[in-house]
Amino acid sequence: MLRGLVCLLWAPLFMMGAPSPDETLPELRIEIRSIGAGASPKYSASLERLQDHRRVGSVDLPPDGVLRFRDVPYGEYRLTISGGDGTLAHEQGIVVSSSTSTVVLNLPVRMTSPSASGTVSVSQLRQPIRQSALRSFRASQKLFEKGANERAVHELENAIRASPGYADAYSSLAAVHIKMRLYGQALNEIAKAMSIAGPNARDLSNMALAYYNLERYGDSVEAARRALRLEPDYDPAHFVLGATLAMDRRTMPEAVPHLERAARTITTAKAILTVVQEALSRN
Repeated sequence: MLRGLVCLLWAPLFMMGAPSPDETLPELRIEIRSIGAGASPKYSASLERLQDHRRVGSVDLPPDGVLRFRDVPYGEYRLTISGGDGTLAHEQGIVVSSSTSTVVLNLPVRMTSPSASGTVSVSQLRQPIRQSALRSFRASQKLFEKGANERAVHELENAIRASPGYADAYSSLAAVHIKMRLYGQALNEIAKAMSIAGPNARDLSNMALAYYNLERYGDSVEAARRALRLEPDYDPAHFVLGATLAMDRRTMPEAVPHLERAARTITTAKAILTVVQEALSRN
């Protein structure tokens, strides 16, 4: 069921089939959790529609920890969250549809790298990212969104040459290679990213997807479960785990809660869930 689905490059959300843009969600709520006892970090967020790169809203994090975007047209978006000093804290793909409810994010008080679940390894501290690497990374984002995968790979390789300790560049290169069906290469790049930044839900979810496409289903399940142990609310991991479990009738019932969880933000999860529920109802 999962074959052929790939992750959104910069925020590992698996997307196929955009919702109708003619309808609007009255309010999109992004709830920030686990941001540290007694802490009040200064986060701001923007929401950009992937179809035309139009920014539909920009808000600061209020005291109740819930970001609110009003009258959001159905579609696929990139949510970008920045810290008080303007540095990138988190990026995530979001599908807005009639079934979209509150999206929950777990962000720590200090978060400087979206690939490391809010932590920075000693290796990263010793290898600061050069401006030339950042420029190449940003260029690769735009190229990937245009479908220019080979050119995106070239820019990411430039970023890595400029800053060999750039974990996010390795993670994103792995995502592009998954899109290009180069799963073995992607696994090598994920391993490199995690050797620098440590295990994290994004890389482990992409690892699970690569294993799935290599028909290493046991490894896929294990990687997705590891991702969920790190971030229990991480929808892409729920999606890959649920879709993999759904392949075997013996584990199909276990797939349902994972697909239900993922269906909040991932359109394809809802479609797979419907197929699974129909199959179970015939038993």
